[in-house]
Amino acid sequence: MEKLPNGVVTIVNLPGSGSLISRSWKIYTHHFGPLMAFALLMALGTVVNGGLASFLNYMVRDGSDAARSLIQLGISGINLVTAYFYAFVFSGTVTFLDSLKKGTELSLAAALEAGQEHTKSLFWVAILLLCVLYASAPTGIFLVVFSIWFYFALYVVVVSKQRGVNALAMSRYLMHGIFFKSAGRYLAVISILFALYTVAYITLGIPAVGPYLFSLLFALITVCAYPFFTTYEYLRFEDVLSVQRTIEFHPYRGERSAIIAWALFGFLFFGTIWAVNLLPDSTQVSFGKNLSRSVSRLILPYAATVEQNLEDVSKLFDKLYFSQPQLERRAPSPFNSEEAPELPDEQAE
Repeated sequence: MEKLPNGVVTIVNLPGSGSLISRSWKIYTHHFGPLMAFALLMALGTVVNGGLASFLNYMVRDGSDAARSLIQLGISGINLVTAYFYAFVFSGTVTFLDSLKKGTELSLAAALEAGQEHTKSLFWVAILLLCVLYASAPTGIFLVVFSIWFYFALYVVVVSKQRGVNALAMSRYLMHGIFFKSAGRYLAVISILFALYTVAYITLGIPAVGPYLFSLLFALITVCAYPFFTTYEYLRFEDVLSVQRTIEFHPYRGERSAIIAWALFGFLFFGTIWAVNLLPDSTQVSFGKNLSRSVSRLILPYAATVEQNLEDVSKLFDKLYFSQPQLERRAPSPFNSEEAPELPDEQAE
């Protein structure tokens, strides 16, 4: 038994990574057709997004800075629509997997229709999660912790019917007591994907056909990996839910406010960078130079002080070193700024 902040929780032995991979592969192969249909829908959204963005950029390749800025606004709008489409397909995928657990198998259309009710909530939770992670990126350690805490927020929306900040808070709650175990199972499937992409990358060394073979393998791995990865993560989420808790979930006092505040900081941070990218190229270069100058004014005096203090430390060690009794004459030392006495020829040899 472990005392956790939200009550007494009985920690069960979660299935190992090998068991998760085996169960995921079984579902993946038995329901390959419907799962690949979801993956192809994701790929379709990506192709349409890239095609429209490329077309708009081509339209203003010789246009004014104002036209380019307007096109960037249009591309941002396309990205938001694509993200909403991704949320729609992901919600349908998880709904399909959830139906298999309940002993039924929904068709593609039925799964998308059933998952549609969660799409809007899933979309906003995804944006909230990205803002939280974006604000955590400069801190490093917070990014790792929050990535694990809030990872299951998207699955919580579809399976547990939690919305908004509560989805992130519940995901954090589910990680209590199994933080490292859950992270290890995530790294296991990521390692597999990394190995597959590494194999594709190696093909770039093949003369002539290397670029084409790499592009083909990269596309195939990405499309085929989506349903397997989603299945694996769904089963991992279900295993986390199997941890027995004696009380129902409720957020910490002030947790909602803390998440919202952190997400707002990330939104402002991202918004500033996004706004700068809308500026003309010449203005961006000027802004970058001004920012570099401002940063230099802060860093250079500190760096100069550090350098001066290092010199003082070196001199201090020189004094301590040469203040020792000299029992014998020594060869020149790089720590001694004065000219060292010459050694007899025998000792020099």
